[in-house]
Amino acid sequence: MKKTTTILVILCLAYTLSAQLFDPVNVLTHADQMPYFPGCEIYENGSDDKRQCSNQHLIGYISTHLAYPKEAQDQAIEGVVYVSFIINEDGKATQPSILKDIGGGCGEAALTVIRQMPMWESGIHEGKKVAIKLNLPVQFYLKTVDANLAENYSISWGALNGGVVQYEALRQNIANTILVRDPLGSTHRVNELVFVLEKRKRTFDARDTKGQISKELIKVIDKTKKGGKLTITAAIQDSGKLIWVSRSFKVEG
Repeated sequence: MKKTTTILVILCLAYTLSAQLFDPVNVLTHADQMPYFPGCEIYENGSDDKRQCSNQHLIGYISTHLAYPKEAQDQAIEGVVYVSFIINEDGKATQPSILKDIGGGCGEAALTVIRQMPMWESGIHEGKKVAIKLNLPVQFYLKTVDANLAENYSISWGALNGGVVQYEALRQNIANTILVRDPLGSTHRVNELVFVLEKRKRTFDARDTKGQISKELIKVIDKTKKGGKLTITAAIQDSGKLIWVSRSFKVEG
């Protein structure tokens, strides 16, 4: 019986935060307007609605096209594969590569999905279309998941609001429980937590399988002292379905 593949539901792609050029061609890691996955043309460029729509469409695409390799299933291999790729000036996904693999054919499965991606809306910098290098974490998980439901849920953590947070505010918030709320406002117990930090072309991540803010997760928070993008992903059970919900913060040290 084929097991269900799940995607680490990152609401903002793991964009490297520093602007930089890669030789021999000019490839940026940050731009005035980052690329958008197709399907969100009705929203205004630069708006939060369009970015959220783009991320959700990307999640939906990967969740329906990513195949869990039989070798990985047979060996019960689970974890996160990190891939890198470039969205060129025309919006085509090119040069996919593996940054971190977990074996069992999972890395190649993630690359296959990247190679088959539809055309994106290209990134724009200083008024011109540019090539952008992106990093993306893809999680392989051997449990039944409904990724499409994630957009109906939200993460709340203490008094944190918006998408920008100070490092000290994160530290002060550690004692607060991370909650997931459904469309009716009811809270659900978090079964598992994953923290992913993107900082200066490096990725740090930790997981707690009890849904608690453990010492390992705190270590990831401590690495945000000098900035970065922190994404919190929580797994909950609702009506017999496993749902991953995410929220991202730009951390100012």
